Amino acid sequence: MIDTCSCMILNYNDAKIVKKLVTEIENYPVFNHIVVVDNCSTDDSYADLQSLVSEKVIVIKTDKNGGYGYGNNFGTRYIKEHFNSKYVLLSNPDVVFSNDLIQRFVRTMEQQPQLALISAIQHDINNQPIHDLSWKVPTSFEYAILNSGKLARFFPTNDVLDFSKSEQYVDCVPGALLLYDTDKFLEVDGYDEEMFLFGEETTLGFKFKEKGYKSLLILDDYYKHEHSVSINKSISQKSKQLEILYHSRLLFMKKYLKSSSLMLALARFFQKRTLRKLH
Repeated sequence: MIDTCSCMILNYNDAKIVKKLVTEIENYPVFNHIVVVDNCSTDDSYADLQSLVSEKVIVIKTDKNGGYGYGNNFGTRYIKEHFNSKYVLLSNPDVVFSNDLIQRFVRTMEQQPQLALISAIQHDINNQPIHDLSWKVPTSFEYAILNSGKLARFFPTNDVLDFSKSEQYVDCVPGALLLYDTDKFLEVDGYDEEMFLFGEETTLGFKFKEKGYKSLLILDDYYKHEHSVSINKSISQKSKQLEILYHSRLLFMKKYLKSSSLMLALARFFQKRTLRKLH
């Protein structure tokens, strides 16, 4: 049997929620395997998760907590090496989705060989679509003024989605639930491991676009996300979360957009101004 699709769930001190999700999806026919990657939790998650292990469910542990990107790259390489799955569904622990949606992802990927990634509309806990459904890879100027307040409103990066259609090509989607082509993901070296948290989705979208691959957003179906459970467990302070986000944005500007020193200075100015308001 061809190993078509594996589900990968990254865990950090979130065993209870991971176990709930795995119990819900374990019998989904679309998955050949479900791989839980414990990202060096500081609690007893890894031991607790062992109760999930079965012929279909595998629990592994990273060799260090190198952040979100590192953990997901580690899991993807494991899936490639052990199962050679054609596709990986990357799922946050705190999401709800149907087997039908993932089967549609796989079917669409099979029909469109240029696709590297596919996702669907994200709903919040109140079943309402979130604000940032998808966005374009920003220019240096757009990224620099992202924290400027009023000025940024004149340069929106979020996509205008045409809901009269069932799907739309986009650059970047949220990382809570997405399916990617394993080989294409590894071809672009997956997530940037210099980014500990935040900014990974934009970087991945950029890398796929540079290679000529496409990303697709399903507009007439959705999944639910109870936002930011793991993030709040790992980094509770809002100011600390922002500092990590800003570091990732500056790294993206330098490394991928090759931004000028003027644009980097502008970005730092607005970032510092925002952080000062929090203190």
